[in-house]
This record gives sequence, structure tokens and C-alpha cells, in this order.
Amino acid sequence: MTRYLPSSSQLVVGLNVSKLSQSKYYKEALAWARANSGSDQEFLEVLEKDAKLDLTKDLDAIALSVPDTQVDSSKPQRNFTVAVSGSFDNDKLLAAIKKENKELKSTKKGKATVYSSGEFEFTFPKKGVLWVTAGPDAYRKGAFKALGGGKHSVQANKVFKKLMGEVNTSQGFWMMGDTSTMQTQQTAGSPQPKSIAVSADIAKGLALELLADMPSEADAKSAVEQMKALKQQGGQAAMLSILGAGPLVANLTTKQDGTKLRATTTMTATEFDTMVQRIKQLAQSQMQGGGMPAQPVPNKKNKSGGANADFN
Repeated sequence: MTRYLPSSSQLVVGLNVSKLSQSKYYKEALAWARANSGSDQEFLEVLEKDAKLDLTKDLDAIALSVPDTQVDSSKPQRNFTVAVSGSFDNDKLLAAIKKENKELKSTKKGKATVYSSGEFEFTFPKKGVLWVTAGPDAYRKGAFKALGGGKHSVQANKVFKKLMGEVNTSQGFWMMGDTSTMQTQQTAGSPQPKSIAVSADIAKGLALELLADMPSEADAKSAVEQMKALKQQGGQAAMLSILGAGPLVANLTTKQDGTKLRATTTMTATEFDTMVQRIKQLAQSQMQGGGMPAQPVPNKKNKSGGANADFN
């Protein structure tokens, strides 16, 4: 799916929906999205009724990219490109979208039929694949070049091409970022990595992996030492205890290979469920102006596996 994303991307995110759907939290997230969709609620109902789209079964993989991670509040929307694959019927999906948006326009761009509404444009590159881009004309024109692959695809981007060979795209969630151009607030003594990749799976507990390419071997060594210090001090962190996130630090392992840093951690299903519930309770308590006492959580290691999705 990353073949459909533009080479100018700064951040790329992948969702292995077939893997995520194994977790109870996937359906909970869908229920929350539906409850908070506002005016989009009717559109979701149209997709389910007319396009026969089952969000719990019919989606396979989602790959999304943005050219800049900085949010400009003065602009009405962010620039992005997303490709979605699944077992949905292109014609039924298009008919459902047309039913909801009477002002949808269609044009020909090469061999592709492109549909547009304002700064949104979409097309179907092949059966079971929906491609959407949004933003000003200049960005959308560049994004469309990615449909032809080659040097215009994110797969030709040197940074992401390298990361794609290292990040675990079989996990439920993964992310790659070219941090060399990101404007981030740097903590004193903490050098910024040139690139990062994160993968996580929640099918059975939590399995999390972080990969970072640091500017130098000394920077990578310093980052490893900081993580080891964090692990040693983890038991003393009150917030970790309140959130039930202690196992994330307790199970943390780090490894350095030249300028590269690899960090992994796990939580059992019980530990992860405890953390999720505690975060939800704390969020609700904070909204009501209250507090919440810490509770002990179990600490056992966990391994998880699952199916793969095609992100090529």
C-alpha cells in the first residue's frame, strides 16, 4: 500500500486492520468513533447500508502519509494521502459516496477516473483499493504522481526505503518518520534521531518496538543509557503506577548497533487491559475535576503473533 504514497512524505503510518481487529479494543474504538462522528454519522450509515461495508471485517490495511508533521491552525485542514485496501466493492462504495455527496465531480487523469469535492480527491487504483488525497492543488498534483510508482512513490524515498526493511509491518500498527527535517523541541542532552520507526500490536496484550537511527554512535550510546536509567527509576515514578504502565518500563530492553538503537517492551493482556482502563478512568476523573489512587498491576512477560497485511 505504501507504493501509493508520495515520496515527499515526512511521516508514514500503517494499520494492519486484519490484525487490529483481533483485539477487543478495535471494536471499542469503532464504537467511540461512531458516537463522536457528529455529522459523519449519517455517512457511516450510508456506507454500511448501501456499500455493504463492514468496518469490522472488510478492511485489510490502511497506509497514510503527511508531508509535514507541524500543525498550522490557520489552515482549514492538513495535507495527507491515504490508501485503503479491503474486500469492499469499488462500485458500491462509489455509489454510496455519490449518494451522500451530490456535488461530487469526476475527471480523467490519465487512465484514472478521479472524483473530487473541494480539496479532497479520490480514485480506485485497482479492485479493493481506495486512494484519497487532500490539500492544495500543488500537493495533490504531487501526490497523484505516486500512483504511477517509480521515483514519485515513498518506496523510492531513501529514508523510508531503508526503514521499510526494518520496521515490523506485520504488527497491528507501525509508523516511520524522517525526523531529520522535523521541527521538534529537543531536550537538553537528548540528541534528535535522524529517523524513527515504531511498531505495536495489541492482539494479545501489547508488544512495542522502537527503532531509531541516531546522528552518531555516541548519541546512540547516550540514548541507550538514558533508557536504562529510566528502567531503573521506573518503580519510583508515581504516574506510571497511577496509569498501570509500570510493566512498560519494567519489561524494557535496549540494544545498540552502531548508530542504531532498538528498544522493545511488552505487556500481558491483563496488564494492558489494566492500563487502558486506568487511563480511561483517569481521563474521565480529570474531566470531572477529581483524582484517582494508584492500584498495583501484575507484571508478566507476553509474546504475540498474527497475520500479515500487504503494505507494498
